[in-house]
Amino acid sequence: MKVIQCSPTMAKEVGKFYDEVTLYLTNHTNYPKWRYRCYPSEQSALQASQSGTQFACVENGRIIGAFVLNTDPQGDYDAVKWGKEVEQGNYLVIHSFATHPTLYRKGVGSVMLDFCLQQAQQRKMQAVRLDVVPTNYPARNFYLKHGFTFVGEADLNRNFDDIPTFCLYELNLDR
Repeated sequence: MKVIQCSPTMAKEVGKFYDEVTLYLTNHTNYPKWRYRCYPSEQSALQASQSGTQFACVENGRIIGAFVLNTDPQGDYDAVKWGKEVEQGNYLVIHSFATHPTLYRKGVGSVMLDFCLQQAQQRKMQAVRLDVVPTNYPARNFYLKHGFTFVGEADLNRNFDDIPTFCLYELNLDR
């Protein structure tokens, strides 16, 4: 398996991957509260791929994981008391991080997260940050297991009625 940067021509395929994940979550436990064909979606994958920030983990020509990696927190990260003061633009943010449900606990997430950390180091970033829906315990445990620190819970002013706050995690990188 390998991680690749997605081109805009891959948006339909990435959107289909996210649809499969979201349908699975909807029929089981939708920990991240994703909405089918709303977020993440083909449209969000197209926007991210156009800006060079959509990535996919592929194996045998099939997308088995996907995520967005950029410097845009898409919310009020400045209102948060982080463990280390780092200005926006000096940290990477992980969004829409998912593995295919048939491959949970098979190392796909770890491969993608390792890629994110390598990108941060190559770009000389000071930290990697992310936010998680408070009830998304699988994701929260995953990030803690991989060395991230729980920073706290905060309203990021995203105006989602069903998600008033987010749990925030960071991994500071020594440079």
